[in-house]
Amino acid sequence: MGGYVTAASIKLRAERLRRRQRLHDGVDRSDALLQVLDEATQGLTYRGWEHAVKVVESLWAEGVFTAASIKLRVQRMRREQCLHDGDRSDAVLQVLDGATQGFTYPMWEHDLKSEESRWVGGFVTAASIKLRAERMRRRQRLHDSHTGDRVIATSPTMTPPNIPAPAVTSPTMMPPDVPVSAVCFLLTLC
Repeated sequence: MGGYVTAASIKLRAERLRRRQRLHDGVDRSDALLQVLDEATQGLTYRGWEHAVKVVESLWAEGVFTAASIKLRVQRMRREQCLHDGDRSDAVLQVLDGATQGFTYPMWEHDLKSEESRWVGGFVTAASIKLRAERMRRRQRLHDSHTGDRVIATSPTMTPPNIPAPAVTSPTMMPPDVPVSAVCFLLTLC
């Protein structure tokens, strides 16, 4: 184990064991941090909430969590519950919803879920979501430009005057010698 055993370290270990025992017994939840956790978890129904509570309890028993860190975890659980309930009243989610109206590009739902997860984790502000929403808009514009090319190529009646229809007829409108990995790379830049 290394190091010296001191009276202070023995007291810390004894306190850790007492907290573990209190959790195991499930009777004494008089600690202020456990009471905050208990109050916050009333009515949680999202998938995985029980595990989230167990993680917080375990970290509390180890003496790792402070009141501030437990409050952050509780806020995260509440945001997760909001998504589960379909409550999109938070300003960040409203900005995200407004920005993603009408998106049809491949993987836009994945991008949306990714941003929602960042919001749940507390990693997103209204300003940062605007930047991410602009990135998603660029992806949509790229998708729209490719979709428009495909319509022109497959519908001779829609070909604008004096502009020949593209020779490439593949659904992606990419020349056959362009590797798919290059297209995927280009999409990540948008």
